[in-house]
Amino acid sequence: MATATLFVELENQIHSSDFEQALLTTQKILQINSEDKEALHCKIVSLIKLNKSEEALTFFESQKQLIQFFPYEYCYCLYRNKKIKEALIFLDSQNLNSSSSLLLKAQIFFRLEQYEQSIETCEQLEKIHQISSPELTTNLIAALVNCGKVKEAKQLFEKQKDLIGPFYEIDYNIGCGLLTEKNYVEAEKYLNSALEICQKNGENDELSTEEIETEKLIIQAQLACLYQLTNRIPQASELFKKIYKKNPSDSIIAAVVGNNIATLQSNQNLANSLKKMKKIIINLQSETRITKKQKETLLKNYAILLLQSKKFEEFKEEIQKFENQFEKNNSCLAILNASLLIKESNYDQAIKLIEDQISSQSNIENLDFARLQLYICQIYLMKNTNESLTKAFNILSNSNNFVKNLPFILSARLAINYQINGSNKSLVIEVDNALTFWKEQSENNQSDIFLINQAKEFYFEILIKSIEFFRKIKDFEAATQFSVRVLENKNKLNQSQLCSLILIISKSAPTTAEQLVKHLSKPSESTEKFNLDQLENFTQFEEKKIKTLSKATKQLEPSVESNKDIQLKKDKKKKKKKNKRLPKNFNPNKTPDPERWLPKQERTLYKRKMKKLQQAKVNSNKKSITTGNTNTNTIQAATEGKTTSAKSKIPPKAGKRKRS
Repeated sequence: MATATLFVELENQIHSSDFEQALLTTQKILQINSEDKEALHCKIVSLIKLNKSEEALTFFESQKQLIQFFPYEYCYCLYRNKKIKEALIFLDSQNLNSSSSLLLKAQIFFRLEQYEQSIETCEQLEKIHQISSPELTTNLIAALVNCGKVKEAKQLFEKQKDLIGPFYEIDYNIGCGLLTEKNYVEAEKYLNSALEICQKNGENDELSTEEIETEKLIIQAQLACLYQLTNRIPQASELFKKIYKKNPSDSIIAAVVGNNIATLQSNQNLANSLKKMKKIIINLQSETRITKKQKETLLKNYAILLLQSKKFEEFKEEIQKFENQFEKNNSCLAILNASLLIKESNYDQAIKLIEDQISSQSNIENLDFARLQLYICQIYLMKNTNESLTKAFNILSNSNNFVKNLPFILSARLAINYQINGSNKSLVIEVDNALTFWKEQSENNQSDIFLINQAKEFYFEILIKSIEFFRKIKDFEAATQFSVRVLENKNKLNQSQLCSLILIISKSAPTTAEQLVKHLSKPSESTEKFNLDQLENFTQFEEKKIKTLSKATKQLEPSVESNKDIQLKKDKKKKKKKNKRLPKNFNPNKTPDPERWLPKQERTLYKRKMKKLQQAKVNSNKKSITTGNTNTNTIQAATEGKTTSAKSKIPPKAGKRKRS
């Protein structure tokens, strides 16, 4: 009868989700009957619900006969205790086909980064059990996104949008997928939508503001990554710091944020960045949720920071760990090893290592292939010989159109070409080709707004930089040719581009510069930000700079002047000799005192004089005592003599000693 009442209590406690009390009730039942299966099952479920999966697993191991009765619960405990591979082996051995076991299997495949199998299991679950829950759809969309099937994920979301309802996880997953495809505009929309849904859901569930903010952290971290990728560095840095200050409990969020802050601030504070990265690496050693790609990026960044800090022994240890955990035929690993060889000035070995890695690459259009090519070019440029420069130029010229027409790659090509061949027509042709390429990109890709804006920016950046380049090499014909193109599109330039263009053209074509000044917008009323003195001195600084450059060029020119002119110039340059300042009563015939630089009390003459004065004082005191004079003056002198002699017996204190 007692057990029946306890079971009634237990049922009520489970229905009201009071698992703490349910656990106590099961203990009471098991004291009466230790083999009651229902009570044992309730105890295991209560432990799982209370996030005491370790305790539940130890309970299973202490009573191994329970595993055959409750296989799903045992498998779930293995999964929660990060024994994922063991959980999958056990699940396959049991041939469990229930809806809960298939959902768990899909999650295990997802955690093992076997996304195709995870998708198949989710689809199998829908077909066999005809289940369509928000959790299942979320898992399926996450697997599709990680598998690179973002379009399919979007289609599935659109189909089941009305049935699922607002779930921020789905918007977040699609936003992440679009981010990997570099569709930044759409990705930002989905991530902002996820933030709004998360806020509303938290308010509807009556969560506290702190709990809602912690839920939003993962979305904010992804938004900050988006800002960083779209070159909005101040916004990204501010948002990353805001998240980092909140000290997120999720180790993955903390790792991502810490890594990105370290990469943004590596040039400013190398020691602090290295400290942060080391902490992240230690915290993630036992973390199973982190993906292989994320782990590779973290280890790579930590190794780069060690190399920059000149900690070569630690760097070699990290490289060894990298080799053990990832494939040896890894482009990232080859670049890291080559970087160490460059630090040791072994350029030839570094080149050989990268060339071997390039030859092993099967896909030429792959990003790793382009990265390796650019890295080997960098090594050739560091060698700085005619042969190495030619090789670097050939590699850059033969790379794909997108890479070779990037502004920084184009500037490198022009500089190398000019250094090898001097001023020639091929320089103008290269710039023309790059401009036509970016113009086509901005016109053809009407669907992708981000790519259109980027192509336009690159177009005008190349135009302005090419004018500056041709002016420097004194090819004024080419400079004017490209400046005409800029003037044709002056309305499309932003204010910063206009300012830089005016500075470039002002010396060679002042009239056109004056025309461009008219197109600048008027300064805002808030002029407190500007320091007017600095602005006035800027032109003076530029003039001084030009003067110094002109002087340097004149020195290089051969002299045509006569010897008389040179002699006159030398005489003018001679400075007037200043009269030496001598002390008063200076006698040049007399040798100066060698102790004149010492303080007065340390000089020998002064010491002798003081000794004589002290001796005279002591003698006068003695005389007054022996003669028997009893006037007040002599008694005072005698007493003073006694006090001074008494004081001399006491050891002196640390510091300056007073003179008696």
